[in-house]
Amino acid sequence: MKKIIVPVDFSDTSLAAYFFAVELAKKFEASIDVVHIYDGSVNTNQGLTFELMQTKEGGILNRLQKFINIAPDEGGTQVALNVDCKTYLAYNTSAKICKLSADYDLVIMGMTGKHVIEKKLLGSIASYIGQHAECPVLLIPRNYQYKGIHNIVYARNWESMNEVALRSVIELGKVFYSAIHFVHVNEELSIMDFSVAEQETLAEILAEDAPEIAYHIANIDSSSPKKGIEDYAQNQEADLIVLVNRQHSFIDNLFKRSMTKEMALHSEVPLLIYHARKSY
Repeated sequence: MKKIIVPVDFSDTSLAAYFFAVELAKKFEASIDVVHIYDGSVNTNQGLTFELMQTKEGGILNRLQKFINIAPDEGGTQVALNVDCKTYLAYNTSAKICKLSADYDLVIMGMTGKHVIEKKLLGSIASYIGQHAECPVLLIPRNYQYKGIHNIVYARNWESMNEVALRSVIELGKVFYSAIHFVHVNEELSIMDFSVAEQETLAEILAEDAPEIAYHIANIDSSSPKKGIEDYAQNQEADLIVLVNRQHSFIDNLFKRSMTKEMALHSEVPLLIYHARKSY
């Protein structure tokens, strides 16, 4: 992980996403691009103050610079990282972020904004980007405060046994000394053994890394896969839930199309989404 993009709307949730990006950047020695996308009119949560002869773009860049200088400890000191500010003019925020994502290793963004309308709008944007970006996407919930990554819940079925995603999550676990919970999602709502392919893939990868990571394998028996994962994550005090999507079917089945936006609006745990169809 070398390049992280953080789309911001200047909300508290955007700030939480930036703070999370800072922690990842420190661990992986990655650069961060903080970007704001506008449609030609200034429509942010707070008014922008323009200096004489200053353009809208210049005003936004100035505000972005102030935004990234807010330290996570609120002490006012600047975070010593490779952080750049960028702004783009676009009339479709979701499409623009997805296009930009092709040049990055990770998108980190807030799930919602400050106000009711913005919560609905940004929830829709976040769920769209989570399913269509060209790189993994980390969605940060409203009112989230970073406290480390101690427990990771990897929601899995045969579709989620993607080697790239697995190795990336295991590497994340190593870096943060996290315990990784590989939680099987029973989509057929009946008790059944894990598929042979699923077992073999996971066993092979864990055999290489097991001495260096703490992991647990669990099987969820729940009438609602979504609720089962959320309950498990809550019981384990998870700091991160990982989903792997193949042609959208797993996430669509897991949360249902109508539930994807609800998850983005109401999840209390950050969601890291990979796409099995992507080679990254």
